[in-house]
Amino acid sequence: MTSSLILFHRTAAKLSIGQWPDLVEILLGFINTSDDMNLKITTLQAIGYICETIKPEVLALRSNKILMAVIHGARKEEPSSEVQRAAVHALFNSLEFVQDNFDREVQIFYFFWCLLC
Repeated sequence: MTSSLILFHRTAAKLSIGQWPDLVEILLGFINTSDDMNLKITTLQAIGYICETIKPEVLALRSNKILMAVIHGARKEEPSSEVQRAAVHALFNSLEFVQDNFDREVQIFYFFWCLLC
């Protein structure tokens, strides 16, 4: 958890003023492609902190990608229960941020289908 807090604190100010625009894509890449369980957990925690504290409009254009990465970490095919737990926690932290996504019925269906099937 400490490393994700350090990452969050170092990036929150930069993201808020439009700097480091590729950070979110880098973090999402770690979740979607890495086999390193600790890297996935730390990244999911950092994404959760970012979504919980930064104004939603700052990352609004990336909300779909963020939600899909969190779902990727929470799916039942994920071999690590710790990664799944971190993904669910990140989802909880990002609920306000991704509210518009949940207003779309198709995305709600897809989210629950990924988790349950």
